[in-house]
Parts: sequence; structure tokens; C-alpha cells
Amino acid sequence: GSGKTYEIMNRVKNSAKNLSEKKAKGVCGKVYVLVPDQYTLSVEKLYMSALGEKLMVFVRVFSFKRFCRLVLRQCGRENDVTVSDVGRNILALQAVDSVCGGFEFYPKGYKNVRFAGLLCEIFRNLKSRGISPEYFYEVGRSSENKKITDIAMAYGAYSGLFSDDYSDPDDLHISAAEEIETGGNFAEAEIFVDQFKTFNAKERAVILALYGSGANVTVSALSDGKFRAGKDSPMWGVEKNELQLVAKIRKAGGRINAVSLPGFP
Repeated sequence: GSGKTYEIMNRVKNSAKNLSEKKAKGVCGKVYVLVPDQYTLSVEKLYMSALGEKLMVFVRVFSFKRFCRLVLRQCGRENDVTVSDVGRNILALQAVDSVCGGFEFYPKGYKNVRFAGLLCEIFRNLKSRGISPEYFYEVGRSSENKKITDIAMAYGAYSGLFSDDYSDPDDLHISAAEEIETGGNFAEAEIFVDQFKTFNAKERAVILALYGSGANVTVSALSDGKFRAGKDSPMWGVEKNELQLVAKIRKAGGRINAVSLPGFP
């Protein structure tokens, strides 16, 4: 490896020391470390060993999902009701029932529980990629794909059935990103993102919201930032994903300070 995790850990340690000094002056704060869910426990143990209890008081290790729940809790939304898998299937069935009269690919009036379950999986995949019902419908319309337009109609109706009273758990990241952008709770916060090979659209939305809120965000990456891999390279998908994040940050007016590590022999 190139030592990304240890570089991040050293930066976290320095940030925690700074917060320790500021606390003596009455200023409070936290350092947030975001890692894949399966690594949260091992990273906490690693940091505890390296930083010690006195500095770990200022450090919190989260997965993206747990961090998003923290954001909503800080905004007073810890009691938000999320719909279960069964509930989502029921809402999908209601959505199909409301639009199936306009289907062109599927038979008009086509609706059953199995079909609703299949649609739920499609909706989840679309949301994980940040694809809206409007965009998906336009894709189907422009390509004259009636199957896509039928699914997009159901997707739009499904999304419209959620309200302030109950939400789709697949919208957790987007809801948190909106609160981050408007809440101001993470302005000048130190955020470190480590051990991810790629980011999905929902995770990118959270990172972009943190940048936009004024947080100091550090993201470790597998590539050297020069994006030279061709399509036949095993690094092509990774570099493409990183390039998407970089492009979105720059488009939002974010400033990027790239640091390449020499790696270990």
C-alpha cells in the first residue's frame, strides 16, 4: 500500500491535538472519520491504539449510514419514521395501480405483488446511482424504450407517495446531505474519508454537501490523481469514479489540494 490509512491517521491525530488545545480555551469540536461499514470497528481499535484515550475523545468513526443518522438526529429528526421492505412493496403496488392505465410496454392494469417487489429493487438501484424519475423517464422517451418509460412512471408515482410523516430508508443519504447544506452544523469541521475504493452517488452527495457546508474534507484515493488508466486497466473503474467526484467538487466551486504519497517499496 501507499500508506493512505496511516497518513489519514496522522492527520486525524494532529486535528485531535488541535481540538484538545482549543477545548482548554472553551472551544468544542469533533473529528469525523468515515470508513466502509465493515471497517468501523477495526479502524476504531487502530486509532485508539495510536491516539490513546485522551485524543480519541475528539474522534468519531462512522460509516456513511451511521453518519447520516447522526446528521438527522442533530437536526431533530431522530424520530423520522422509515418504511419497511413490506411497506415499500405496498407503496410500489399503489404506485403501479395509479399509473398502469398509461403503460405502453406492460399490459394496462398490470399489477401484482411480485411485479411490485421487482420494481422496488429497480427503484433502489436507481436511487443508489442518483437517477431521478424525471431523468429515467427522459432516457426512456429519448431512446423510445417503452419499458423504461413505464417503469419511470411507476418510479415517479412511488417517490411521490413518501411524505414528511414517513420516508424511504434509501433516501437517508440525500436527506442528510440536504440537512448538512442548510444546517451549518459542520462548517469548519474536520472530515476524513478513508478505505473506500469507489463511492456511489449517495455517498458522493454527502461528500459534496460537506464541502459545500464549509467543512475541511480529506478523502484518500487509490490512484495518484493523474487519471491515466485506460479501459483495459483494472484501475479504470476506480479512476473514473474518483474523476466523477473531483469534477463535481470543482463544479461546485470546491478547492482541491491533491497530495500524492510515495508508497512503500
